[in-house]
Amino acid sequence: MINPLSICIPSNRNFNRAKASIFSAVSFCENNQTNLIISDNANDQNKTKILKNIDLPFVKYLFNGPDIAIENWLNAVKESSSLYTLILSDDDLILNVEDNKIDFKELKKKNILGIKPVINCWNSSVGVYKTNNFKIDQDDPIERVINYRKNSSGDNTSMYSFFDTQVLKDLLTVFLYHPTRGGYTDWAFTHALISSGKLVNDHSKLLVYKNNNWFGDASHIISQTKELFTKSGLNERGILFNMLFRAVDIFILVLRYNSPLNRLLLIETAKFSFKFYIKNFKEYFLKHIKNFTPNEASVIEKIDMNGTIEAMLEQSLEVINVYFPGLKQKYQNFYLKTVGHEWGIIK
Repeated sequence: MINPLSICIPSNRNFNRAKASIFSAVSFCENNQTNLIISDNANDQNKTKILKNIDLPFVKYLFNGPDIAIENWLNAVKESSSLYTLILSDDDLILNVEDNKIDFKELKKKNILGIKPVINCWNSSVGVYKTNNFKIDQDDPIERVINYRKNSSGDNTSMYSFFDTQVLKDLLTVFLYHPTRGGYTDWAFTHALISSGKLVNDHSKLLVYKNNNWFGDASHIISQTKELFTKSGLNERGILFNMLFRAVDIFILVLRYNSPLNRLLLIETAKFSFKFYIKNFKEYFLKHIKNFTPNEASVIEKIDMNGTIEAMLEQSLEVINVYFPGLKQKYQNFYLKTVGHEWGIIK
């Protein structure tokens, strides 16, 4: 059964922790012309037994999902044949508030990249504390990424929208080559999507984002961010280079060879985003210079904001190499596999 929408749940939690999310999606899909694909790597026999017994034509259960998170994402998404696909975390909820009034085929013809449900950010201590309900409808990709930065205000939950399935598959495919595949890359991932097309609202759908990890004061957020870098195989000092990594990752992912965007627009958007975050990184460096080693400071100071993008890319790569030797070669391979050229070549 092929429906215009699909929900993909890459699930790692055991049945008791994931069941509310999964069955909210089952109910949503049953009433909303939507397919549900669950890629499960939890190794929970009870969960497997229960989900295998769901006998519904719109549900597909993959019980031997890959252990690595991003591979599990792609394992689910590649099974989607729908026009648009949403990735749902296995602790979040999705609800159908009223009957759908959107013609998804018409949106596809108009090259609309994504459809965003109303997103309520929820925490166990305060309940719903924020609603994410903005759209990104600018024609120019640079204006879209600017608008996204301004409206998101540190909240990247727009990533949990229905995106053009082929664009999502293509992005996940090249993302497999990322040197760390770390959780800190989610902003670069969303920037790459937003650069590719418009994101419109669908107020008939509600997603509840359960934020129990990123809710707290500044010290808590810093601690959580350090943990992302540690889990990615780097170390907690990676947080010092967060904006540098974001600059490089966004540049590469926006510039990917399989982007649907016009190539000239693609290059200008990638350059604009790269320079914005490199500027942020250098400003952060000047404020926290005592936290960097002398070798790190020496190569960071060589990044010339008035130089060419090619030179700035090379200088940024040297900073990455000094911070974490061995990562340079992995980034060169990531660039080659994603952009289709040797490091720094922009065509």
